[in-house]
Parts: sequence; structure tokens; C-alpha cells
Amino acid sequence: MTTAERERLLGIILLVAAAVCLLLAILIGWGAISRWRAISAANLWQTARLTGNSNDMTEAAQAAAAYGSSEAALGLPAVDLKVADTGRLDRLRRDVPARQRPLIDATLAFHGVLHGGNGQGLDGDNGRILAHIAALKKGTSIPPFPTLERGSEFYAAILDHALQTHIQVAWNAGDQDKLREALAPFVLLRPDHADRAKARTILAGLTGTSMGGYLSADDNRVTLLRQLAMLAPDHADAMFALIPEKSRSAAEIQRLLLAGGAQSELKPMVERALANPSEAVLVVLFRRCLAENNRELAQRLVDQAPPSIKPGMELALAFASGDVATMVRLQPHRQDLRPQVTPPVGRENLISCHLTTAAGLNPSSAGLTVRLNEEPVAPDRIKRRGSLLEIQFRGGGTVVNLEIKLGDVVVFGGPVQL
Repeated sequence: MTTAERERLLGIILLVAAAVCLLLAILIGWGAISRWRAISAANLWQTARLTGNSNDMTEAAQAAAAYGSSEAALGLPAVDLKVADTGRLDRLRRDVPARQRPLIDATLAFHGVLHGGNGQGLDGDNGRILAHIAALKKGTSIPPFPTLERGSEFYAAILDHALQTHIQVAWNAGDQDKLREALAPFVLLRPDHADRAKARTILAGLTGTSMGGYLSADDNRVTLLRQLAMLAPDHADAMFALIPEKSRSAAEIQRLLLAGGAQSELKPMVERALANPSEAVLVVLFRRCLAENNRELAQRLVDQAPPSIKPGMELALAFASGDVATMVRLQPHRQDLRPQVTPPVGRENLISCHLTTAAGLNPSSAGLTVRLNEEPVAPDRIKRRGSLLEIQFRGGGTVVNLEIKLGDVVVFGGPVQL
């Protein structure tokens, strides 16, 4: 072989080596680019998951799986566990390194539970959690949530699904104890969950702690609070207080008024009730007005009461104030409500008698007028001590003509011996 031929052969060898190196560089570079694109897509998927954008999650998961099909962490987000076919998981298990196969095996076991399996196939806490999910799906009872071993390892996605399933089953069953059992760890472990505000509200409602600031003001909030009030009636007052005032039903307002007791100012409550009258609310407030001897506010409630309850409220206020005239007007058939006096007893400058009814009521001084010898007696000279009526006057003589009227009713009229 000549020198020229050897040089030509050497050049070809060097050219082939350069081409191989270039190809290797391209492959390495493309692999690095693909891996970078897969990791970038995985980061986008994680961001979309945190924001709750399902469309972006699907798109990013598919991209991560396409560029990183040999990595479990990059391929799993694209797997739809709702689909019964496990072909994609099986292929992923074949492609990933051996050290990553336990994660795929756990996903396959999880998939089996979601589609009616019994949760067998995994050891430790993961196995116990899967068995708990399987038991919950049977729907026969709500078993206690499994106790996790201290320092044990478990997959967060499996635990998260178990907690949410447990919460849903316990909520539907109305079991407060079982609901609290799963809500507490769920709130602790999933502060980023889309329903974290609802979960915190429910947990606070069940435990009787403050629920303010967890929920936004919308229709879903009102529905949740009403459902929670039914689930935990002992703390219903706190739920109703979070419902916007304009959205509360009459029964809810009534419950709040009853719960307010002496801690709520009566007058503002009456003003709000009169602005939007409701029979149940008016009755509750009216009773409280009578209990606090606030007859002025009670009268305002009576004035705006609907016809269905107004007569009863008028009568109750008349009894509370001793308004015999109103009692007689509302119950004309009751003779025992008519005012009467004992025979007046007179002495110098004073006449006294007892003004009462057969029912034992002491009429109020409203509408009470007294005349002596056709002259009216000033109100400051008419003294009341319970049923005792004392009439002070000046003048001589041994006989005076006395007239006592209560409204339009003449209770007594005639001479009185002094």
C-alpha cells in the first residue's frame, strides 16, 4: 500500500470517527434536550395541578410522558387511573429502571382498588390504606381510619385519596366522629387542596371553633353551611351566623335570635326584623320585648304584625300592660276581664277602693279618669298601689259624687259617704 493510499484510508477512518462522535454528541444533546423538556413539562403539570387547571394539567402530563417515557415520575402523571385498561402502566413498568418499579407496582395496586379490587399486593401502611379504601367502597360500614406507623413510608397520593373517600362516606352517613377522624389529617396534609376552605369550615363547625374567613360569600357557601348545621345541630348557630343576612330563612333568623339572648341589643334587632317582617322572627322578638318589659318595642312589633298573629300579640301585650280595655275588645265574651271596683271608702280628703277584674288582673292607669262632683281629678292626685286606687281631693261636705272610668267603660258612678 502506497503512502497516498494509507493517508486516504486514515482520512476515511478519521472522518468516520468524527461522524460517530458527532452522532453521539447529537444523541446526547437531544437526550439532554428531551429530558429538559420533560422536566419542564412536569413542572408545568405541577403548577397546573396547584392552580386546578385541568386542561393545562392534561397537556403538560402528555408532554412529560412523551419526552420522559422511561422515568416513572415523568410518565405517571399522564396515566388516567379512571380507565380500566392497565396497558399504559404495564408498558411504563417495563421501560423504567428496576429501582422505580415499586412505584409502578403501587400505582397498579391503587388502580386495582379504584376498579373494585380488595387492596391486596402491598405491605405496610400503603397496603393498610388501600385495604381501607376498598372497605369504604363496599359501603357496608365506615371502618376506623388505619393508624400509620411512626416513621413509616407511604405514598401521599394513596393517603390523600383514602382521606377524601373517608370524608365523603362519613359526610353522606352523617357520622360526625368518623368525619372528624379524616378531616383533621386532610387539612394538615393538603393545605393546597382546592376544597381546603370547605374542609376547614366543616372541621371548625364540628369542633365548635371559629369558622370565619374560610369561605367566600357565594351560593355554595350557604348550601354547605346549611348541610353542616344539619350534621352538627349543636353548633348550628355558628353556621347560621355565617350565612349572609339577606339569604337567611325565617327559621334561621329565629334560631339566631334565640341564641343571641341578652348578648344582642334588642332595638337594632327589632329594626332589622321590621325592615323584613317574618312571622317566626316577630313572635320571638315580641316575647323577648315582653320579657325585658320593653312595651314600646313590643307595640311596634304588634303594629306591623300580619293579621294571622296580630290579635294574639295584641292580647299578650294587653295582659302584660294591664290594658283591660284592649282585653275586653279582643275577648268580649269573657266577663271575668271586665274591670270592677270594691265599694269606695271615703274619709277626709281621700277616697280609696280596689280596681281589678274577676280574673285577678290589675288594670293599668292608661285611660283611667276620675271625676268628683263633675270636676276632673288631676292625674297626680290618683295613686295606684297594685289594685289599690287612692283618690286625693280637697273640699268639705259629707258626701261626694264619684265617677271612675276606664276608657269608655264606667267602672263606678255614685255617691260616696265621707
